[in-house]
Amino acid sequence: MFELRICGEPVSKCSPNTNDVNGAHRLYTALDVEAYEKLIRKRAEDEVRCSDVVRMKSAVKICICVFQKIPDYLSEDVKLDMADGTIRTCIRPDADEIARVVMDALNGTVYADDSQICSLTVNKWYVRSDPGLNIYVSEIA
Repeated sequence: MFELRICGEPVSKCSPNTNDVNGAHRLYTALDVEAYEKLIRKRAEDEVRCSDVVRMKSAVKICICVFQKIPDYLSEDVKLDMADGTIRTCIRPDADEIARVVMDALNGTVYADDSQICSLTVNKWYVRSDPGLNIYVSEIA
């Protein structure tokens, strides 16, 4: 099993943006998304290098736990419900867009190709502090 913690507010991968350069359309990914994906990839490469984890070659399942900070402007009652999981996060970034960043970042490091992903779960939760991602990848027996 491969486990990774990424600290900080999650960044999602939306559809590529376009701009016109001399009449030609150019697709590009926002810089913050590229930086976040590189951060995840670098941390994954470091973890693989420093542990006994080898690149997975068969079917894999991924579980991503997303922790988003509770907004300060809410009432204390609402904050308590968010902290204990009674109120789940239904705000951006979207679960599928977070998963896309993670899957692209781990492609070629933890597993050979993202076509190996046969099971994907994304859970989003509110936290009072320490927003981030917990990523779990394991081979399916």
